[in-house]
Amino acid sequence: MKIWRVRSDEYSCELTIDESKIGNLVRDLLVDGFDGNPISDIWGPCYLVRYRKGRYCDLPYFLSGTMVFPKSTFEKIGAAIQHHVEYLPLLCDEMELQLVNVINVIDCANKEKSVADRLKTGEFLGFKKVIFDPEKIPNGTLIFKIPENLNSIYVTDQFVELVKKQKLKGFKFIEEWDSEFTEEMELAKQGKYQEKLKSIENNKGPEFSYEEAIKKVDSGLAVASDKWKMQQDKKGDFWLGQLGEDAEYHWLMPAFIPPVLLGYLWHEVDKSEL
Repeated sequence: MKIWRVRSDEYSCELTIDESKIGNLVRDLLVDGFDGNPISDIWGPCYLVRYRKGRYCDLPYFLSGTMVFPKSTFEKIGAAIQHHVEYLPLLCDEMELQLVNVINVIDCANKEKSVADRLKTGEFLGFKKVIFDPEKIPNGTLIFKIPENLNSIYVTDQFVELVKKQKLKGFKFIEEWDSEFTEEMELAKQGKYQEKLKSIENNKGPEFSYEEAIKKVDSGLAVASDKWKMQQDKKGDFWLGQLGEDAEYHWLMPAFIPPVLLGYLWHEVDKSEL
């Protein structure tokens, strides 16, 4: 059994809100409303526009912790997960869209073996690496969240196979846990990840604030802080990368910057190929 995190591919088209046509309540919900609870009774009109064309449109990128289904994707897999999510209508002149709010929250992380993500002050932010307890995941589960990582959407092999069977493009599956992965294999994987972080830390130059980091990114440089990296691609578009357990950066074009990054100290690094 495998558990995957799912998000839009880096080359999926990207959507953003039309600021002139959105109310304050919906704007607040988009910031911190997707915590695993239903919100259809307070949901209001939400207008989206295409921000970036992209190569794939079956799963447009919009907001971390959610998914957006165009009509074709909804018709192919929407019914299969309808008991684990709620669908919220979106308004868009270019296409018919549904916002997918995952409300199936399962307390299934092995808290003793999972790797915590903490601030330097010790404050718990979630899990950097989740070790799941498969006995707590009900049979037939396709998609879910866990209480500690509500900005991440997890899926089982059944969901991955469903997407592949329907030949949908633009879904990116990042393996989070494998029941057949031995402790030795896990330690080797963690060692590779820690070596990458250590290399970044040991080779950093002068550090500077987030505000200065953004100026450097705007000038064409790349900056990093811990597992995070910011840079522009060849077209001048801004990308945010997060170092994964595979010791590779996973990139997205964010609708907003996670507030915790505003207090980080950054340093210059080599640019990645984007």
